[in-house]
Amino acid sequence: MIQKTLGYFGPGLVVRGKLTGEGDLTIDGRFEGGLELTGDVHIGEHSVVNAPVRAGALTVSGDVKGDVVAAGAVAVRDGGRIVGDVRAQRVSIDDGGALHGGVEMDFELPDGLEGLLTP
Repeated sequence: MIQKTLGYFGPGLVVRGKLTGEGDLTIDGRFEGGLELTGDVHIGEHSVVNAPVRAGALTVSGDVKGDVVAAGAVAVRDGGRIVGDVRAQRVSIDDGGALHGGVEMDFELPDGLEGLLTP
């Protein structure tokens, strides 16, 4: 059995650079650079991330400035904000959340609908 690795950047912590790896990460501080993780990334309420983000899934309650790519879902919670383009299978924005950028979602249409949507 493979155990997930959990990471945490606390309030008041500023991290600059590129972070890659497997596992989940919660950021409650500030991160600048590049972020590529296979697990779930949680951006806390008072956090600021100035970086492109690639993750298994992303939940944003603070600020993210950079493009986002997620294998699963991207959720922008109340008070959360993304400034950048988002590509994910699912994107949700709660009341009070904001996304300033484009959205590209990967999904497959049910049989029979595909021909109706093409000119």
